[in-house]
Amino acid sequence: SENYSSDMLGSAASQALSAFYKNKFLGRTYATQKNGPGNIIHQKELHRIFQSDLAKGETLLEVGAGPMAWYSFMSSSRFNDIVLSDLVENNRVELEKWLNRSEDAIDWTNRAEEVAALEGYRDIKKGALAIMERTRSSIRKVVPCDALKPGVLPDSYSS
Repeated sequence: SENYSSDMLGSAASQALSAFYKNKFLGRTYATQKNGPGNIIHQKELHRIFQSDLAKGETLLEVGAGPMAWYSFMSSSRFNDIVLSDLVENNRVELEKWLNRSEDAIDWTNRAEEVAALEGYRDIKKGALAIMERTRSSIRKVVPCDALKPGVLPDSYSS
């Protein structure tokens, strides 16, 4: 039937897209590009959202976190229980490195300083350190996900 063919094409396209990201995505390169200046408008909007009543609940699941911990700098002001997820294993490894303070982890200090300024810290350096600590203590786990599959998270991580 026509629907069956459409489903098969969608499934094949989804599988190809997942395979591409799993095998070809260079998370560290992507993070380096995103770690520079230029995202302040995006950052201000996220800050506004997480300071508003739009952000509610106890747990935040970030789907497709990539290798970037800095989005959680803003959400950790509202959520004490954050789960980061990503399709690409190397992205999850980069997040774990940052959480564990590995020497070769991506340095997000400049992003934390920007968030410290948004949050009104007088001493931006100390504020950035406080935000990074708050974020590390808020992130409960880093798990695999695939937004192209039903359920997104594997059953073993859904609780």
